[in-house]
Amino acid sequence: MLRTFNEQLLVVKSKAVTTGIQKLNSKTYRFTIRKGSGAHLKQRTERVKAINDIDAQERYKAWYPQKLAEISDTIEFEKDLGPKLSWFIRKGGQFDKLGQEEVKRYANTNNSARVKSQASWQRVMSSLRWIRKDGILGDTLGKKPLGAIKREDVEMAFAELRPKYKYNSLHNFKGNLTKVFKLAIEAKILPEDFDIPSSKIDIGTVATRPDQKTSFEVEDYLHAADLIKTLALHYRLFYTLALGAGMRRGEIMALQLSDFDFEHGLIHVDRSMTERSINPGVKPGLQTEIKPGTKNGKTRVTKLTGLVKEALEEYLKVFKPIDWIDPSTGKTWQLLFTNPKTGKPYTLSTMSCEWRRVRDKWFEKGEIKEKTTLHNLRGSFITYMLIHEHVDRLLVARMVGHENPELTYAVYANPTARDIENLKLDI
Repeated sequence: MLRTFNEQLLVVKSKAVTTGIQKLNSKTYRFTIRKGSGAHLKQRTERVKAINDIDAQERYKAWYPQKLAEISDTIEFEKDLGPKLSWFIRKGGQFDKLGQEEVKRYANTNNSARVKSQASWQRVMSSLRWIRKDGILGDTLGKKPLGAIKREDVEMAFAELRPKYKYNSLHNFKGNLTKVFKLAIEAKILPEDFDIPSSKIDIGTVATRPDQKTSFEVEDYLHAADLIKTLALHYRLFYTLALGAGMRRGEIMALQLSDFDFEHGLIHVDRSMTERSINPGVKPGLQTEIKPGTKNGKTRVTKLTGLVKEALEEYLKVFKPIDWIDPSTGKTWQLLFTNPKTGKPYTLSTMSCEWRRVRDKWFEKGEIKEKTTLHNLRGSFITYMLIHEHVDRLLVARMVGHENPELTYAVYANPTARDIENLKLDI
């Protein structure tokens, strides 16, 4: 807090001061005043020309009360409207002891039910930090107190976000921003009847059209498989199972060696790995669990293709399945994708992040035409089976776990101009 104005503040010093006068050179001085603490800490600094130290002191006497009144007004305004959004995010919602307890209570009682896929509060804050690093929250919203942010402010921020991010990211940003306001209301930073400005923002809708898929085209499929062969063995096998067997990320992570039927050339897909949040708002973390069945709750078999078999054989020359005990059930699994250093399964995000890294590198070098997502490696398998291998749509749907073969065909059977060019007709 700022000391009461007295003669001590008029002492001209050669080093920087929090409140007072610093002499920079013979005729230039820096005036500084600081008041407040925490989210409401304010400081004003100004360079002033003066003839000598006495002249600088007289000027500071006139400058000080003017800036003091300006800072005091700002602090009182912000106390009424809550801390600035950027500070709230940076502190992770923890602003004082009472507020911390409210944050923890909110997270423990509401977070798991309200956040999709049971994402932890830590993920919500990470998403908000992502926007802040982009400068949008900092420039548009971050400098305003929570209670002063209006709907038009949020709309302006999202107008800047739309050209940079896809629908899903925008949807997550909107939801996470709304949760910040709800958290502030729970912690009594904002009144209960506060009108949350982000809840009514329209970010548009996304249509699931075939041309929005980023799957590899048929002619690029085998080249993508060759690129994947250059990766480390565990990444190679993982991405080959998606590209060469049409499996989902969680299904691959839950695989055991016993799921591979080498005699009949099949892979049994009976379970899926999930991650759920634990201790949200207190010490957030993720707990890995194995769930029976796949996305739609059913089991299936898919083809053990040559691509997968080759990658698996190379992998098993170096790595062996490691016993891992599922903490939720106590059951022991011999998982293929277990980190040999920790004895624990790799996280789902590990495989996704590495895929984005190598994909972007290949894209920049012109090795691939599309920034294909990890999930759309599975889509590339479906397209290749339908268009190039001419596998019956019913069999393809069964292999990948789709209930509607017609929908599978409508979404993934996308012949390109080259496919039409390669047609051999008798007429």
